[in-house]
Amino acid sequence: MITLAIIGIIYGALVAMVQPDVKRPLPIHPVSHMDSWCSACFRLQNWACKGALYQMLNHGVSTGALFLFVGFIYERRHTRMISDSVGWPRRCPGFQPFSS
Repeated sequence: MITLAIIGIIYGALVAMVQPDVKRPLPIHPVSHMDSWCSACFRLQNWACKGALYQMLNHGVSTGALFLFVGFIYERRHTRMISDSVGWPRRCPGFQPFSS
């Protein structure tokens, strides 16, 4: 089961990586997360199951934040296509990491 979970982690990441739309990988990437939870729980150790629980909680918070940021970018750019978003920090100065 752990081997199948690792294969699922890699497959989910590869499928999410080739999507042309920014919003499409958001429902796909939980496949990798769920497989990592599965591999942790099949280790049958207490600390692994606790780590999987913490990762589930973090996943819920981070997924909500990702949808929020995709909404922000769509409101400013009116497109969700990755190919149209080249150079978006120059056009959206609020998203620059170290703007003065």
